[in-house]
Amino acid sequence: MGMLNSNLIKLGSFLSNEKLFIPEYQRGYSWEEPQLDDFWIDLVEIYEGNTRDEHFLGQVVIHKNKEDGKRYIIDGQQRISTTIILLDILRTKFKELADSTNNNDANDDAEDINTKCIGRVSERKKEQYLSMGGVDKEFFINYIQTRGPIDYSDRKFEKKRLRPSNYNIFYASKFFDDKVSKFITKKAPNEYIELNKLYQCLINQFILMTVETDDINEAYIIFESLNARGKVLETADLLKNHILRVAQSDLSSATETWNTIIDNLDNIDPTKFIRYYWNSTNRFAREKDLFKALRKDIKTQSDVNTLLANLRFLSKVCAAILHPEDNKDFDLTELNERLIEMQKLDASSYIPVIFALRLQNYSEEDINEVLKAIETLVVRNFVVSGLVANKYELEFAQIAKSISDQSWSPHNKPPTKDDILKKLYSLMVSDEEFINNFKVFNSKKNAVIRYLLRKINNYDISETKIVDDSNRVHVEHILPKKINEDWINFNNEDHETYLWRLGNLTLLGQEYNNRAKNKGFDKKKEIYKKSEIKMTRDLVSIDDWTTFTIVKRQENFAEIALKIWPRN
Repeated sequence: MGMLNSNLIKLGSFLSNEKLFIPEYQRGYSWEEPQLDDFWIDLVEIYEGNTRDEHFLGQVVIHKNKEDGKRYIIDGQQRISTTIILLDILRTKFKELADSTNNNDANDDAEDINTKCIGRVSERKKEQYLSMGGVDKEFFINYIQTRGPIDYSDRKFEKKRLRPSNYNIFYASKFFDDKVSKFITKKAPNEYIELNKLYQCLINQFILMTVETDDINEAYIIFESLNARGKVLETADLLKNHILRVAQSDLSSATETWNTIIDNLDNIDPTKFIRYYWNSTNRFAREKDLFKALRKDIKTQSDVNTLLANLRFLSKVCAAILHPEDNKDFDLTELNERLIEMQKLDASSYIPVIFALRLQNYSEEDINEVLKAIETLVVRNFVVSGLVANKYELEFAQIAKSISDQSWSPHNKPPTKDDILKKLYSLMVSDEEFINNFKVFNSKKNAVIRYLLRKINNYDISETKIVDDSNRVHVEHILPKKINEDWINFNNEDHETYLWRLGNLTLLGQEYNNRAKNKGFDKKKEIYKKSEIKMTRDLVSIDDWTTFTIVKRQENFAEIALKIWPRN
């Protein structure tokens, strides 16, 4: 018979439709924190109502077996399993609220989740709506589908005691318990109302595309088509098709402009470029939501013309930002040099801000000052303090949008350069946090190490500044990677702890670096005194190399760093 149906359905309706089974041969539960965090962020965004009204959770491919009549999930088990884990946490929290406040509505919600989404599961009853396969089945029944909170501190849940997929289930439960608990705490005294709203968002505003067939071969053909690698349509391809459909009589011109954009990008991922543009002028969208947002707004031939004109203009800007040594879009030498520095730091989440400034015709001097502040933020927050750059993506996008639509709060006007700088400074870690993190900073990324040491060495030097050429200037470990009898001040633990500390690193010309290698400190100093790099020559005045020397040198670096990357 083949295909039975294909439709879009609310998550809650899908779960309460018919019982679902995971085939025994399917892999176990595999989601970890990055996927769980994405799931939670999507839910919170729907709850806050700031970006969109619905969230497309993805597709679920179902095989309805003719022999036993069961519905097996061929594709989508991770999303559905994760949903059940979160619903179990919501069920538990509603029950706790009902018990502590005598709130009958909370108790009703707990029962609804039980009867409509998870199923009745106890020692006597096994009426779960989702039956896991393989090694996860009993664990999922006992600790997710059976009602009641989990004691997350119980040693039986330690990673070494559980199968990997069982531990992933436990970790997902603990993750969502923590997220929902913090959510509830922030909503006092309206805990129930806001928790109910969150629950409704999950079951009513998360949308699935279901494809159901009674032919197992067809089910896997569909699965492979939806998950194909290599020929899968990227957002850029989907957008191109949409643009050319809407372009109508301007089809030839639109095609030519699109090809010019791709050529200008110099092998930069078109989807990432389009997303940088979108987040510089519109509400923030993650990559998986980008095409939907674009399709919703690009409806007319005029929309297409405006979009293509902006993309064509910014494609050269993007190439100048991401390939600054090969492409130039700005006349200001200092700005082009700063873009090269940003490339060394592997920074990109800030690009929508530069796009917005360029589209609104800010001067290159202003753009350079803004980029200087962004460089400082990247060093303080991401490089040295280890904060995740992705979490600042939204902040950068919000700044960019306020520049583009000229609605800078609180005065609802175009922002000045100083307005933007003030906002960027507010996002930076404090001086105390920065200097404390810098004192213990270590990294194995040579590009980052060279950048930091070069900046520190060049500070307050007008002549003989270090050029950034990895072929000519190398990172030198003063305490070498391999120690011998010349390094009696360091045991193996000290060696491991201090080897990659910035205080143990310097810059040295290639010819000297090859000669220094694993020599003792006294012999290395004979090489260092010939160097033209000031921080390396300064090592000659040090009598002995110890852990104390490394710590003290790095503390001095931290004081200089505060002057190079100030929060003002």
